[in-house]
Amino acid sequence: MPLVLINHFPLRHDLAVLPAIPRFKIWCGTTRTEDWHLRFGARVVISGHLHIRRSAWRDGVLFEEVSLGYPKQWRPERGLAAYLKPILPPG
Repeated sequence: MPLVLINHFPLRHDLAVLPAIPRFKIWCGTTRTEDWHLRFGARVVISGHLHIRRSAWRDGVLFEEVSLGYPKQWRPERGLAAYLKPILPPG
């Protein structure tokens, strides 16, 4: 089975790039966690702390920021399906 690592905070410092809100960076990733995706053989690493949905690849591993955002950003008219996505990439 593919391994999925899930953590509230991003495990890598370089994935916490928010120029308008630099204070988030101090809570994201350390030298001890930046290689966990390789060390533990993860296929995907999931976090949600940044509140900005995005996908990034590092060393062939998919990193997903899956936050739903803040309540004021929710758009109920879009429906639940707009906020869901497959986590494991094909293959």
